[in-house]
Amino acid sequence: MSKTKYDICFSITAHENIAVVYNLYENIVKWNADKKCLVVFRMHAELYAMRDSIPSHQNLLFCPITTPMARFSSTIFFGHVDNYNYVCGLGHQFEFFCMLASDCLFVRTPAFEAAPLDPRKTQYKYPDTEIWMSAEFFANTQLN
Repeated sequence: MSKTKYDICFSITAHENIAVVYNLYENIVKWNADKKCLVVFRMHAELYAMRDSIPSHQNLLFCPITTPMARFSSTIFFGHVDNYNYVCGLGHQFEFFCMLASDCLFVRTPAFEAAPLDPRKTQYKYPDTEIWMSAEFFANTQLN
């Protein structure tokens, strides 16, 4: 059993294509060059089957559990639990376990013109907020 010690273990639940998965891995490594990082992806079966089509790295893992995950449910959280159990079962150790979505850490120009916002004020405007955010959270009245 490996006893590799990492600074950060990045857990990512992914649903995009395999090139996007690898691009995220590259961005994590690039922007955390001063850290020893382990990256583990939890994906659906079709995407998991494509994992051998991208370059392999010692710090890039794919959790073999491929049961479906869906937004607005606990399945994404349990996907991260699967990743945690998988890397711990392999004997990897880490200081921090960071749960990310598959679209985090991309460096790109936004596809819309965004006004600078102050998170301490209630000035946010976002379409379909009732679908994914509670009105109380979106009102942003609790931040100092």
